[in-house]
Amino acid sequence: LGLPNPEIALRGGLLHDIGKVIIDQLAPRKNSKDKKDYYKEHPTFGYLLLRNDNAISPLVLQTVNQHHEQQDGKGFPIGLKGDNVPPVKSNTHKKGKIFRFAEICSVANSYDRKLLNPFKGEKKSPLTVIKELVAGANTVFNKSIVEALTQIIPVYPVGSFVRIVNIVDPLLIGYYGVVAKVNEKNFKKPTIIITANKYRKKIKPIIIDTSKLSSIDLKLLM
Repeated sequence: LGLPNPEIALRGGLLHDIGKVIIDQLAPRKNSKDKKDYYKEHPTFGYLLLRNDNAISPLVLQTVNQHHEQQDGKGFPIGLKGDNVPPVKSNTHKKGKIFRFAEICSVANSYDRKLLNPFKGEKKSPLTVIKELVAGANTVFNKSIVEALTQIIPVYPVGSFVRIVNIVDPLLIGYYGVVAKVNEKNFKKPTIIITANKYRKKIKPIIIDTSKLSSIDLKLLM
């Protein structure tokens, strides 16, 4: 992402949930109603815990306080909105918008939480988590940050099902297929095997290396 202060972003990420220690003190029982009620206050608790420590950067404080804010303004604890711009330069931050390091922390935190799912004691697959993050891009998460994550983790893992939304050959639009090979140079352009037409009727398999196409738009199926 070309961040000017990666160390500060890292510190904010490490401390983002520190406010949960207050929740544990106020509601020690693991699954109590009070603990759930206090959950949306943990960013504020974390901010209050750290704000008088001169060793903590104000940038870290904002990351801690805003890591659950959403692009559409439906997050917490403040209800800030984002503008979905790439979080490249710190001096481009707009007052009243979500702090860019907090937006990065939000995506990383959500990926980690959804993958491990500590609340229910069960894990989700990376594919399922990526689907959920992509679905939330632009409304919940900064779309540019989700995009950056998909450059590290394939959007279309081998074995995942896709539908062709746009392709050079218009006759193939709406057709269904499965990912046969990940393109390590461009995760958005895998090799796919088309197995069904737009009516979901099986057809003779067609292998397409989408990296050789000038344009391709695939939808990852849930």
